Amino acid sequence: MTAGQRHFIVLDLNHGGLLISSKLVDHGYRVTAVDVYGTLPKEAFSDLPAEVEVVSKPPLPDKNAIIIAPVHLDPSYPVLAKARSQGNTICSHHTITGQILHEKGIFSQAKSCSIKVSV
Repeated sequence: MTAGQRHFIVLDLNHGGLLISSKLVDHGYRVTAVDVYGTLPKEAFSDLPAEVEVVSKPPLPDKNAIIIAPVHLDPSYPVLAKARSQGNTICSHHTITGQILHEKGIFSQAKSCSIKVSV
């Protein structure tokens, strides 16, 4: 990841999105954090850096925005649907968390973790 004018839209603040949003701003990125379910009280946002824009209405992503979403979020959620239709990069909360940890030097020796599931 390269800081600067990159814009991240972080979906679902209930499940790790608050911390992800905060860490991305700490790395110098522009962040829009979306309270997908509209359930978090305003106090939940009090620890976020002022640079994080918090919204509950789904924003329309520009073509360069990177979308961060939990794996369980409905794929028809408007931000995800629009992002797919215009070719935005979409990452899971898990992927971006790994990237942040790697940049911080945490787990820098880890290459990958895979699990084989038999059905």
